[in-house]
Amino acid sequence: MKKIRRLFGGLKAIGIIVFTFLLFPIAKLFLFRKHIWLISEYGYEARDNGYIFFKYMREKHKEVNCYYAIDFHSADYHKIKELGNAVKFGSFKHFAYFCAADYIISSKTQGFCPSYYLSLLRKKMHLWGKYVFLQHGITHNNQTFLYKKPSKIDLFICGAKPEYDDVKEKYGYKDSEVVYTGFARFDTYHDIKPKNQILIMPTWRRYAENVEFSKTSFYKTWYSFLKSKELNELLAKHNIKANFYLHSHFKNYIDLFVIDQTNISILPFESCDLQEEIRNSKLYITDFSSLAFDFGYMRRPVIYYQYDKDSFYSSHYIKGYYDYFKDGFGPVCYDLKSVIKRLDEIITNNFIPSNEAKNNQKRFFPVFDDKNSERIYLAITNLKE
Repeated sequence: MKKIRRLFGGLKAIGIIVFTFLLFPIAKLFLFRKHIWLISEYGYEARDNGYIFFKYMREKHKEVNCYYAIDFHSADYHKIKELGNAVKFGSFKHFAYFCAADYIISSKTQGFCPSYYLSLLRKKMHLWGKYVFLQHGITHNNQTFLYKKPSKIDLFICGAKPEYDDVKEKYGYKDSEVVYTGFARFDTYHDIKPKNQILIMPTWRRYAENVEFSKTSFYKTWYSFLKSKELNELLAKHNIKANFYLHSHFKNYIDLFVIDQTNISILPFESCDLQEEIRNSKLYITDFSSLAFDFGYMRRPVIYYQYDKDSFYSSHYIKGYYDYFKDGFGPVCYDLKSVIKRLDEIITNNFIPSNEAKNNQKRFFPVFDDKNSERIYLAITNLKE
């Protein structure tokens, strides 16, 4: 059975590659005058830097033929439909626009292609337009797949100054190919007053995929945390709401998190506006998620619950320049008791970060304004020149 699936997959890959080679010159011939900018995240999403940048382009630069590729059955489709220039992800039009685009722009490394096989082909033969990588989160681990040679990125957008320094020094890009502009979504983090709530969101684990999820340490740890008497008593004491958001890689397991607590909500993946939850939350509890940098950008505190630190770095990521103790935006904890203690301290201090955390926040984000998308636009136009 496996051999049949492999054979079918191989034939499918060959078919897509041949189709693309035949389509490429035709698309270039008939569409080259449009000077297309094609933006996407994952095919089912419009909730990250790609969407925010597309919204900016449709509102500020309608003279540019900018399009967004998304599944028309996606819960986020209405956002793109309202802005116009939606392209159905994986459609013939998507393939054609992908071949003809001057710029292919995405916040996801594999989110820009209408086909996985086409993504592999592009890395072997750089026939298509310039690839602009908006990123999903700050690159703080050593991400070798983002090095210039394997990724074929033409413009690497950085959201933090130390990140920019590290990528420019180690990742093999020319000075003109990596820029510190800030993330597009940072434009939405100004002049906002958060609600009396906190956000809890751990990142994904490779070791928790393709196994029985309910038996993993990831599930057991976070489920126990959400069900803990200490957490719920603390939230009730201060009348604080806590929202738990499961990483998209684990979205199919959300029904396993049944929490019967009035002060804790499990956010549904499909209908939840994560950016809205980030803006509305006074504090972020995570383990290693790069969204902690969003809270750092907003000058809000973070608690890092790193119960599996050793196994995380041995099986998931290679440690980079970032040190959670030296560079972090809040305390690092290894057990439930420590998390509750630190959370109580921060709430008592009216959610004001420590002086050390404040200094780290300013050092990582010396540029603090709502011109991030504008700088990205200028960087892309400079790439053309």
